[in-house]
Amino acid sequence: MDRVINYPGQIPLETDLLRTNRNIMVAIGKMAHALFGTSTIVNGLTVTQDTPASMRVAVGPGEIYALANLDSTAYSSLPADTARQVVKQGVNLDTTFLTLAAPGTAGQSINYLIQATLTEVDLLPTVLPYYNSGNPAVAFSGPNNTGQPQATERDVIVTLSAKAGAAAATGSQQTPSPDANYVGLYVVTVANGQSSITNAHISLFPGAPILPSAGMVRGGFQNNQFSAATAGGTADAITANFNPQVTAVADGMTLFVRASAANTSTAPTFAPGSLPARAIVKGNNLPLLASDIAGAGHWLEMTYDSTLDKWVLLNPAFGASASIGVGQTWQNVTGSRAAGTTYYNTTVRPIQVLVALPDTSSGAPTVTINVGGTNIITTMTYDTSSLFGTAIPSFIVPPGASYSVTLGGTLGAIASWCELR
Repeated sequence: MDRVINYPGQIPLETDLLRTNRNIMVAIGKMAHALFGTSTIVNGLTVTQDTPASMRVAVGPGEIYALANLDSTAYSSLPADTARQVVKQGVNLDTTFLTLAAPGTAGQSINYLIQATLTEVDLLPTVLPYYNSGNPAVAFSGPNNTGQPQATERDVIVTLSAKAGAAAATGSQQTPSPDANYVGLYVVTVANGQSSITNAHISLFPGAPILPSAGMVRGGFQNNQFSAATAGGTADAITANFNPQVTAVADGMTLFVRASAANTSTAPTFAPGSLPARAIVKGNNLPLLASDIAGAGHWLEMTYDSTLDKWVLLNPAFGASASIGVGQTWQNVTGSRAAGTTYYNTTVRPIQVLVALPDTSSGAPTVTINVGGTNIITTMTYDTSSLFGTAIPSFIVPPGASYSVTLGGTLGAIASWCELR
């Protein structure tokens, strides 16, 4: 932090104080930059109903942090500085009330967006005393004795507004987007005929950049509130809004999402905020299994891998490489299988095949089993007098491999065909 130096006996200059104020602002801004980055962040400014309930909402005290020019206009005798920017802190110490109106058409509702922006304004105009060199005992009133009042304080504040969406049939009304340089905080829904607004009509705007109420360190870092969210979208196309919102991904970034349903696809996707959807994999770029996202309530721990440009699920329900049989069931597929036909394992895991043959034979019956183009059993004969004489050994088919069972001799149709998949 820069500090102004003064010396004993020196005649102080007004720029000494001005530069001190600016240096303090820069120091606080750089600290905020290190903590929050340069995206606009809000602390507090909670929107609640009026007391007693009315058509007003109350926006509580709070702060906004946003990147702004060092000084957009001259700061007394210090010139404007628009070439450099710093994160500034706008502060509202008091509650602000906003009045909303219900739509005039029956059956319609309006969504109001409560939005905020950082504003700098020069306030407290005062006629200041100035040194009168002609008569030092009598001060000039204002510059050059003009009596002109001058601003005595440059405030950085939070400017709030309620932006109305278009009235529409209740349930179909849309929330408007924030205006330029504004961030959305809360949504207030007002219906035709409504005479008061309660907290039930107020909800958080998706992606509102509001810091956790428990505080930056304890609420944000210790409780993972910055990196945890509830899933939106669908079971196989997951979305999530974080607070503050994720605006870019980086290698090793880890996010936590509470799932809403089990995945059915082996290639689900994840899109935080408004970022593009990317595939979710596990282990070393392995596809997921159905229900690797176990279902509603499963906390998903996902890390972005920049080499793969994918999200790696660190806690799949069946592990990075689940053993055969885990999450699989025996299925009777006799109706869709026939001897001498080639099939393919189109799943992402090995399957096991068990075939039973007819209990009649003559003429040295044979069986040939081919997996992936290789005969693993050839001209096998079996004894029908044996307890297990009508079953051939089960076999494993790797993912993507072909498999077939060919009968020779006088064997008829296959009796049954079951697969563990």
